[in-house]
Amino acid sequence: MRGRYLVGSLIAIALVVVVALAPRASVGASRHAVATPGGFTASESVTRYTIPTPMPTPTIQPTVAAPPAPARCDPSASQRIIVPVYGYQEWQQILDIARAPAVGVVIANIDVGPGAVFDPYYAGGIAQSQQAGVCTVGYVRTMHGARPIADVESEIKTWYDRYAVDGIFLDEGSNNLAMLSYYQTLDTFIKSLPGPDLVIMNPGSYPPRQMLAVADITVVDETTQAAYPATRFPDWATSTPAREMAHIVSGVPDTHSALASDLAFARQWHAGWVYLTDLTAGVYQSLPDFWDDEIATVAGG
Repeated sequence: MRGRYLVGSLIAIALVVVVALAPRASVGASRHAVATPGGFTASESVTRYTIPTPMPTPTIQPTVAAPPAPARCDPSASQRIIVPVYGYQEWQQILDIARAPAVGVVIANIDVGPGAVFDPYYAGGIAQSQQAGVCTVGYVRTMHGARPIADVESEIKTWYDRYAVDGIFLDEGSNNLAMLSYYQTLDTFIKSLPGPDLVIMNPGSYPPRQMLAVADITVVDETTQAAYPATRFPDWATSTPAREMAHIVSGVPDTHSALASDLAFARQWHAGWVYLTDLTAGVYQSLPDFWDDEIATVAGG
């Protein structure tokens, strides 16, 4: 009996030593899908981004009612900024500038959509942006109308249920008139949900005029600085209310003159919503270097 007790004690001690010496998993490392340029995802081992302090307060819970849509969802001035926020890294910056009059809409994109699970820190960021008066919409891909509507509607509902967003950004939209009914169906679905219902569609180029009816705002030009001046604008562009159209331009030179010139060009073609960045890669992962100048110039009208 004594011998078996001694052997058992030695085994227990050995197990404690093994556990103590075993390598520990690195804190914060996770394997998950991450956004890559072009909207695709790749599964890779990454270190989760550390939320800056003070971190957004996670006050929103799933199924909470959305706050009233702020008036800035409908620009009263000649232009407002529509800011893509893809991933964690920009939320603190967005909260810092959310009170700027020039910022009207923030596009939230957790993981090419609302993500697999509820994220309280992202919910806190969205809630605080809304409290600052910024209209916040959730990102959903449509694959130019090829994605099953049921899948798109499921992600739309997830954004509303988890994060009480003010609307939806339908990316990879279509400029093919044959897809009109597809986007009409999505527009109707979004507007049937309780709460604010701003619909933004991004075909990336000018669609037939009829396609603008399926969204409140259409990104009619998502382009580069090199191509922007040569954009072929349809005849109806200058007769369309500016609040219905947005221009997004990347690769803008980091100078005030280039920024001011592009903003004036956008106003000329009735783009009431704009986002200009000097970045040419990871365009929506960080704010442009001239961000403060962009805010001031747009606000100055």
